[in-house]
Amino acid sequence: LTPMPELLIKDTLIWTKDGIRNYLHINDNVILSVGSGDPPLDSISKDCEIVSLKGKYVLPGLIDSHLHVMYLGKSKLQLDLKQAKSLKELQDALRDYVKEKSNLPKEDLLVGEGWDQDYMGMTRYPTREDLDIIVSDRPVLLIRNCQHICVVNTRGLELLGYKKNEIPGDVAKYIDVDGDGNPTGILRELVCLEAQKKEKSVGVKALVKKGLEECVKNGLTAVQTNDPSAWDAYKSLQTEGHLPVRVFLTIPLAEMPAINPNFSAPQPNEHDHLLSCHRVKIFADGSLGAETAALHEPYHGSHNCGLLLVSDEEMAKQVGAAHSAGYRLEIHVIGDKAASAALNGIEKAGVAPKDRPILTHCQVLSKELIDRMAKAGAIANVQPSFIVTDALWLEKRLGKHTDRLKFSYAWKTLLDSGVYVTGGSDTPVESVNPFEGIHAAIYRRRIGAPPEETYNPKECLTFEEAIHLYTEAGAYTAGREKDLGQLAAGFKADFVVIDKEIWSDPLLCEQVNVEQVWVDGILRYDKSKE
Repeated sequence: LTPMPELLIKDTLIWTKDGIRNYLHINDNVILSVGSGDPPLDSISKDCEIVSLKGKYVLPGLIDSHLHVMYLGKSKLQLDLKQAKSLKELQDALRDYVKEKSNLPKEDLLVGEGWDQDYMGMTRYPTREDLDIIVSDRPVLLIRNCQHICVVNTRGLELLGYKKNEIPGDVAKYIDVDGDGNPTGILRELVCLEAQKKEKSVGVKALVKKGLEECVKNGLTAVQTNDPSAWDAYKSLQTEGHLPVRVFLTIPLAEMPAINPNFSAPQPNEHDHLLSCHRVKIFADGSLGAETAALHEPYHGSHNCGLLLVSDEEMAKQVGAAHSAGYRLEIHVIGDKAASAALNGIEKAGVAPKDRPILTHCQVLSKELIDRMAKAGAIANVQPSFIVTDALWLEKRLGKHTDRLKFSYAWKTLLDSGVYVTGGSDTPVESVNPFEGIHAAIYRRRIGAPPEETYNPKECLTFEEAIHLYTEAGAYTAGREKDLGQLAAGFKADFVVIDKEIWSDPLLCEQVNVEQVWVDGILRYDKSKE
């Protein structure tokens, strides 16, 4: 695929931060001008391709700053449990799925994802017994929507080798047991991740390709994705011309060439046209919904403070290793204790504001932590849709009227405190649709919900602030603010065509449809051709 030498986009309303415009004049893959009124037909060449959008609307290219493209592709092949509103609905869905997959060998692990015990009205996690009632003759693994905890049936435990009094000490804290020492089926964090590796392998390239197809048809022009063992798959797709969007890959710390020289991984800032890699991912804690996010004070009504996955000393060591190797840092932090550990590591390793370290999620903070983030030049990589999901149980985890609740999901406070904030979905945890994220940033309530459901209205963003999360802020987070994130002369021709004027009425984000997606001056998605 190659861009047209010259292209004129007309008969449209184009949102820019400087006002509404009516045409785009593009040469190769770069915007020459963005103008108002009638396009300058006398200044274009005879070979210029003219595209009339017939009154449709244009936004700058939308960027998701944190997601998992490979796992998004994988989720399309697994049992989807996001809509299960009770244990019975989960069990019914599992029963149907087992029948659907009855042709598979009995030793194959069946996997589902997306359940949430609070959404299902439960005061506990599902257990192996809950799954055994439905299927006892083959292994089953069901992942919570946060991806940090899962439940397996008894055959699943047998497949993994976890039995009473036979659980290795180094993983015992990640495996729940009952009063008699029997595993309940609940697996957390590292053990949950290891368990998923037992699923029959589907090629990484096929999963990545499927995930990218979902991204582009939902209106994304660039993704900043966390995918392990995926660099070769992305390189192959780039070589074949099959990358529909820009891909900024974040690799796990363990894949750094300095740590694993025999692993096929990119060097710092390696790039090939639409594909690049410039940062490394480090985990500080788990998830709030699974109560593994690391907190300074215990969870409400509990003695549990979550799990800090690495000590302060180890965090500083990991940050220092990535920084000295030339990579930028992306650190998973959900709880305030994790954010503190990450900032300690950043400070000890000498990571400067110009290095733009990224703290991803930033769900539970404090005034002190926010001030430290601003001083460190740390980017807050937030997922606006989280508040829609998590409001259901947030006060159960953190208590009512607490200081830490005041500084939770505090995007407006972060912005007003001088912290650079960008937006992502964490898909498949949440929907990959960026318009749902923009809606959540502005309204902080479910799509279609009444205004009284708005959670902490003081933290609501304006449309301009919300769209900034997915455009200019996304470009800044990727280190590409000089040529991505805006529709202006000299910028790359990345833009999205939609059917509704969402800047005049952001509630239209609930109904908006993506008509076209252009990346690097090339039409990558056209709804009319589906």
